[in-house]
Amino acid sequence: MVAFATDSVCVTRKVDVDSKELGGFSLDKHAKDVYYLQNGFYRFNGSWKLRGLGKLGSKEVEHINTIEKDGWLYYKYLILRTKKLTSAIISNQIDSIGVLKEETREIGLNADSKRFWLNRLTSINELKSNKSTSLNPQIFPKDFKLNLDYNVD
Repeated sequence: MVAFATDSVCVTRKVDVDSKELGGFSLDKHAKDVYYLQNGFYRFNGSWKLRGLGKLGSKEVEHINTIEKDGWLYYKYLILRTKKLTSAIISNQIDSIGVLKEETREIGLNADSKRFWLNRLTSINELKSNKSTSLNPQIFPKDFKLNLDYNVD
């Protein structure tokens, strides 16, 4: 086992489970080459998978591509909201009205701040494991302030 989340377990070999019952487990896929960066962001057999990138801050975005370069990871996305007439005039960007914009952003290798990590990753080319444990939201409330699932007040 490499990692687990609320609704999945990441494994490097085939396991004999095939339940059709509610709450049971079944094997979707397994891989020998697994790089699990954070929940919802992992590489299986050389192909990056990304789950849940519908918003980036206040921007609605659509994932286009994941890029590996010089030991770093980047994702390319399309901003789905176009610039409106008023904001384009104010910011002197008339040519941007109605244009969908592509951007590329670096993915923080150590961005999962809701866990306590024993080491820091410096490159996705490193072949090392990094163990972690979860943080308690009542003890570390500032690390959870952007997550609407946690209300510690």
